[in-house]
Amino acid sequence: MPGEVIDFTPKNRTGRRGAEIWEWLNNAPLNGMKVESFVIIDDEVSDMLVEQTDRIIHTTFKFGLCGEDVTPAIEILNTPIKNMFEDEA
Repeated sequence: MPGEVIDFTPKNRTGRRGAEIWEWLNNAPLNGMKVESFVIIDDEVSDMLVEQTDRIIHTTFKFGLCGEDVTPAIEILNTPIKNMFEDEA
């Protein structure tokens, strides 16, 4: 449902946010959730995975999400993801 927080990322052994996000996305179907798209909005992106770079809105700690970030975030959300967790043949 739009506007509702449905879950949060787990802490994992690597301590890398990108890995935590990847783990959550990987486990979502097992938890009955279908992820069709996602955007990462964060002020610290140095620990994200390379595979996530086209889904990141890099904000600042001081200002957070700004008006100029909204359109790119919506564009990312309107771009469906492929199944990232199946081996491609």
